[in-house]
Amino acid sequence: MTTDRAGAAMPSTRLEGAAELAGFGFDRPSVARVWNSMLGGKDNYPPDERVVLELEQLAPGQPAAARASREFQQRVLWYLVSTAGVRQFLDLGAGLSFPEPGRMNTHQVVNTVRGVAEADRATVVYIDSDPVCVAHGRALLTNGQSHYLPRDITDPHLLHDPAVATYFDLDHPICVLLCGVLPHLDDRLDPAGIVHGRAEVLPPGAFRVLTHLHDPGGLLHRTAAVCQT
Repeated sequence: MTTDRAGAAMPSTRLEGAAELAGFGFDRPSVARVWNSMLGGKDNYPPDERVVLELEQLAPGQPAAARASREFQQRVLWYLVSTAGVRQFLDLGAGLSFPEPGRMNTHQVVNTVRGVAEADRATVVYIDSDPVCVAHGRALLTNGQSHYLPRDITDPHLLHDPAVATYFDLDHPICVLLCGVLPHLDDRLDPAGIVHGRAEVLPPGAFRVLTHLHDPGGLLHRTAAVCQT
């Protein structure tokens, strides 16, 4: 995180470096950066912020929904580690990791649960197809039990991809997270089929955690219909 001469907040130079290496610019909005902005992060740019403002006008409450999704995710992670004893997590469509204190990523949540011995710390594998997210995430990971891989989250064989499977023991429970991801998948990609497909390949005792937007009907429903025409 840096500031300009006027003291205004600007995205981190780490993100800029990751984008440069990946050959990406910031002249167009990114789903990952828009989500980062709605969660109060700093790794976003004016095109992303404009999308957030437009979303708030078309469907009020989007930032609040994003925060509710992240808070639910964190509560579930605490439960799975402290009560269910899960020690393996696959975070699909992970997006941009948060470097700011207090904005805990999956690996930080699962490894700060009290009573978990150092030798029993959880393994976390983040997956995203955005090379900027991957490069940025890798730069922030400082322990040997957390990994960020560039992969297609719609691949039904993802869990058995050697680059992914090498970090997991499929004889023990694993948790697959799809938080805030499915709304961004086109119907032609069959989001429901992706969820069901994960269930078929997961080992016994596995968990799936997902969050999704909900249309409460009424005026918001009519607004959504107009936006789709």
